[in-house]
Amino acid sequence: MESDIIYFTMGFKSFDISRSSSRGENWYDWTERGRKRMSRASFSQKTMEWLCRTLKEASKVKGNSVCRWKRQELSTQLFCARNFNNGGRYISIISVQGRNRAVLIVPETTFNVGWWDVANKIERFIYDKATKTTNRISTLIDKKIPYAETVEKSKWTSRGIDAATTKQEEDVIRIEAESKLSLNEPLSRSLYGQVLTNGSEIPTLSEIRRWANLNWNQAHGLNIYDMGKNCFLFEFASMKEAEHALRGSWFWKKQALQLQWWTPTIGAVQYKAAIKQTWIRLVGLPLHLWSEKAFKAVGDFSGGWISTEEETTSESFKMGENSSEGLGI
Repeated sequence: MESDIIYFTMGFKSFDISRSSSRGENWYDWTERGRKRMSRASFSQKTMEWLCRTLKEASKVKGNSVCRWKRQELSTQLFCARNFNNGGRYISIISVQGRNRAVLIVPETTFNVGWWDVANKIERFIYDKATKTTNRISTLIDKKIPYAETVEKSKWTSRGIDAATTKQEEDVIRIEAESKLSLNEPLSRSLYGQVLTNGSEIPTLSEIRRWANLNWNQAHGLNIYDMGKNCFLFEFASMKEAEHALRGSWFWKKQALQLQWWTPTIGAVQYKAAIKQTWIRLVGLPLHLWSEKAFKAVGDFSGGWISTEEETTSESFKMGENSSEGLGI
């Protein structure tokens, strides 16, 4: 049976590297234990391969000299350096991801021997159990499904969700089986984020978009949607990019951004919660139907009309401005 952890010692320090499989790739937790400190850093498969090459390259040069390497992988920055002090030569590895910062120091066992042995051991470990990801075809690509029906599907619609077994008990709808999303569908590579505000400032969608472009500048094709109550949906171009963001520690104006994978029940009201009213947004209502009578009819059909937002009844909405925002009733 293959082990998912390896151990080795360098000088007076002991190290262990453990492997875990996530949705998109393998991740490795590298732990350093010394006499007075312990440090841990997480690296992806590609970063571990790069570190092995760097350790071998650092071993080629003899004597006391300084050399530095740098790597950027999505939202993670890696800094590696060969340096020396009175105790001998060593390799420093610094990982920076958001506000997460980890430092590993790997000393040389004997002067000018290098780090060949540990690099080879790590390489054997990371390659001996390569994860074979099963290529699953998107549920929207099916020869048995007519083209017209496929076009009608929204990009957020999943056939897996459509097929989920539901059961209604009075006013409660229960999902009997968890739906399975294809790797190609947007929600399978989306994160749900909540800004834990202290009440002093509430983020807007445009502010979160600017923040994401600044902090996740390597995440191309990132779409962000406002889910209300300081919650946002982050749709990444790939599952790998989503995982890198998920493993970081992020803050918006000193307020923590809590991330987790999207699930069908994210943002849903908890069972038995006391709900007095729920606001819905109505999009696409023709302008000639913009009247209090029409709003009330739609509201009654949706469960019971209470009132119409003041902004909806304003003159700018009546003239058709900002109609893409929808109506709040």
